[in-house]
Amino acid sequence: MKSTQRKTVKRIFIFFLCYLPIQYGLVGVVGYYQAEPWPAFVFPGFKNVHVYEGQYAVNQFFIEVSHPDQIEPTRLTLQTFFDDMPLSMIPAFMRSNLSDQEHVNTFSVETLDWFDQRAAEKTGRETNEIQMLHERSFMQRTEDGLEQDSAQVIQRVQILRGE
Repeated sequence: MKSTQRKTVKRIFIFFLCYLPIQYGLVGVVGYYQAEPWPAFVFPGFKNVHVYEGQYAVNQFFIEVSHPDQIEPTRLTLQTFFDDMPLSMIPAFMRSNLSDQEHVNTFSVETLDWFDQRAAEKTGRETNEIQMLHERSFMQRTEDGLEQDSAQVIQRVQILRGE
């Protein structure tokens, strides 16, 4: 009986010894060709959705681009604005670079030019002002699904000021 238990334990160990590197390799291949599956697969946005007695609060981040010839600014999601960056890196990039106005004020001229060029490229128009916007949307469940109740601006960081 001990012999069969040892063999079973050994087989389970060998199975996981082979399975885990294959799984890790598969994630790497999928991440290379499409998008990194880890955030959606393992960490499904726990920090971004808060549930309060049937109501939901969702944290959202946007890049707002104002144009000289337009009253309403254009809102771009971070995934749209930083489309060449892996999705899992965007939150860390935001925390380290766009978390407060003092840090943004230290940006070099080249960095500000890059933001200006990227905003113009993504909107197809000349930019006047660029801001990072942290907004919390409050939603409630209705018979038709989720409806936005209200939205609250948590933080606004001025990246590029209009002239």
